[in-house]
Amino acid sequence: MSILTVALLQIAAYGNDQQQNLAKGAEACHQAKRLGADIALFPEMWSVGYTPAAALDPEVSDIHRAPHLWAEHAAPDLPSPAEIWHGLAITRDSPFVRQFQDLAVELDMAIALTYFEAWPGFPRNTVSLIDRHPASSSPTPRCTRAPSVPTNAR
Repeated sequence: MSILTVALLQIAAYGNDQQQNLAKGAEACHQAKRLGADIALFPEMWSVGYTPAAALDPEVSDIHRAPHLWAEHAAPDLPSPAEIWHGLAITRDSPFVRQFQDLAVELDMAIALTYFEAWPGFPRNTVSLIDRHPASSSPTPRCTRAPSVPTNAR
């Protein structure tokens, strides 16, 4: 019986900087392959890292704390999720995803890539399992998107 080795990439994104996230993610995939992984699995929403696009007060580093902890500073007035992530959603055929498709072939390793996906509704949190082998009719590997739940734009 064969053993399937999955690398759970426990890495932090560079916020909304997709180019830096791409570079850091590629290096993590190279390291996973060196360690013998068959599949590299990214943290949720790797393309944007769940980081708000709005600049925050530099003295307030934790916007996710309970209201009773805001005694010294008023809670920041943040824009809605739709405003924060406007323009950051990508498609399955974006350069960001295509780079990881190429990397899957180069490393001969499947990659489970997570990203903020553009689609007809509000963008959604998606994972695509990128095959290490291209389909015979295409020079790029298959990219199968798992069903996802749309992100709620409250």
